[in-house]
Amino acid sequence: MIAAVIAAVIACVTSAALGHATGRGLARFAGGPGSKDPRAQPSPLLAVLAVLGALAASGGLVQLALTPTDMTTRLVATLAGWLAALGTARGLGIDLAWGRTGARSVGLGAALGAVAAAVTYWVTHAGSHSHDPILVELANGDASGRAGLALYVILVAPALEEAVMRGAVQGQLARVSPGGAVLASTLLFAALHPGTWGARGPVIVLGLLAAGARHTTGRVLPAVAVHMAWNATVLALR
Repeated sequence: MIAAVIAAVIACVTSAALGHATGRGLARFAGGPGSKDPRAQPSPLLAVLAVLGALAASGGLVQLALTPTDMTTRLVATLAGWLAALGTARGLGIDLAWGRTGARSVGLGAALGAVAAAVTYWVTHAGSHSHDPILVELANGDASGRAGLALYVILVAPALEEAVMRGAVQGQLARVSPGGAVLASTLLFAALHPGTWGARGPVIVLGLLAAGARHTTGRVLPAVAVHMAWNATVLALR
């Protein structure tokens, strides 16, 4: 157990550090806040590809390195991937818009996320959620495992995913087209979740709400509030 925890920590810390180093290297090569010319800006497309590439590569490599392949391994690989993407964004010098946000915006985001999650859950009769591996594990796992997984789903995953998808990806694409950035970040967010596109309706709704919150307020924290409230509501309804 202790060895597994140490391996997970090493994988996550290494992924974040390598992501940051990669971002710094790309910034120096292609121009950006981390380059020798602080006035330069990285290409939005290059920045997005670098961030998403770090997410896919790090998550995949950690998945291959850790054994056995079970829910814990998949979660560690997923966490490592998001940390690598976040590290890459920070290395590139991307402003994640994680600044001070009014309590009203955060509260409205949480309320919107909770209501939308409940409505979507009832409209779909929970069908699109029934095969989600994390929700299945929450329903069938032991008490301690369920508690840790619930904390990850409600607190950790929303913060990391929104920092990357809305802070880095949407923020960079908004330099080209703010409206297009909302749609693109929503579809990319949905593509990163398991299941067929026909079953990703709730994820697309969540993505649109979070992207809309980011677009409207200019900050990521309201999007995080939407995501946290959405996940908490879905878990409560199960």
